[in-house]
Amino acid sequence: MEATIFTSVPLQTLVETITAAVVKTLESAPLNSKNEKLLTRQQTAKILQVSLPTLNNWTKKGIIKANRINSRVRYREEDVYLALENYNKYDCKI
Repeated sequence: MEATIFTSVPLQTLVETITAAVVKTLESAPLNSKNEKLLTRQQTAKILQVSLPTLNNWTKKGIIKANRINSRVRYREEDVYLALENYNKYDCKI
């Protein structure tokens, strides 16, 4: 078990320490080489040429994967085009 000891630290020192830790973490984080783009429900429905209720049904069925960011739903552009490709590949209604 680790012991935590609180000491008096000047505010400026605390800010500098936290800033250095954040910068170090960001620098060591892997960069997103794909440069993924997230689309809104409206953008996704427009690309797929479907209504919002249909998009919602497809999401529930697992045909297209949605990502939740707090209360918002976003779709990865890559997933949208993959779903569109699969739709065209099998030339059938989803």
